[in-house]
Amino acid sequence: METCRGCGRTSTLAGNVLTFLRQAPGVVRANEVAEHFNIPTYQASVILCRLADRAMITRVRRGAYSADRELQRRALLDQLEKLTPA
Repeated sequence: METCRGCGRTSTLAGNVLTFLRQAPGVVRANEVAEHFNIPTYQASVILCRLADRAMITRVRRGAYSADRELQRRALLDQLEKLTPA
């Protein structure tokens, strides 16, 4: 994913994918992004993975992502519970 060296903004395609996720209800898979933007699935996967690495979206499960803040919050709480001894 390309970013502007001056401002750090994401490339147009990555930004469009982020907008698509923010408008999509619930969870989106790489093949849905690929179909929507007419790009290869592997390219959609790379973009989604990099957006997740930058904490712009959440990886809900393998190959499934969301920009829903409430879903992100719940996923983070689930991860914290796994780290906390009972």
